[in-house]
Amino acid sequence: MEELRLNEAQSERKKYILKCIASEMTTLEAALTTGLTQRRVQQQINEYKDKGDAAFIHGNTGKKHDDSYYIERKQKVINIFLYTRIDGKNPFENISYAYFTEILNEEFGIKCSKTWVKRVLKSIGYKLRTNTAQKRKSRTSFPTAQRAYRRACASGRHALRLVRGRASVLHSGLRR
Repeated sequence: MEELRLNEAQSERKKYILKCIASEMTTLEAALTTGLTQRRVQQQINEYKDKGDAAFIHGNTGKKHDDSYYIERKQKVINIFLYTRIDGKNPFENISYAYFTEILNEEFGIKCSKTWVKRVLKSIGYKLRTNTAQKRKSRTSFPTAQRAYRRACASGRHALRLVRGRASVLHSGLRR
């Protein structure tokens, strides 16, 4: 029979389960001490009586995740992006991540999220070029309610009112 090695948390749990079996501690006290429910402590007692130390070791401990499917899918997306050519040019060079994701789903049957595609393409060094002229204007050009209120106070003519949860300042009858 193979010798099982318990980690610190498992051996600590075992100590309290053994105290419960020896009637030195109630299952409620053990539950409160270990952070488990009383029902789980009772289950662990029964499992320990049946299986021994193996009751404290999770069934997936020591197993490796089989991620070969994900690696293959990632490589397939990279190959599609890098090696697809139409008239000698890469058609995916200047398209958005969302559009490329849509093409992958419709044309190649690869279902994935835009975020995943972005992460995969960034892993190979691709960065989507954005047109700076199309970027959204910053909101600093619009006066905030606080700045408008200060201007109104400085002029001596102001009235403050609440519009849809925001402070709104009235200047000589004009709302800003």
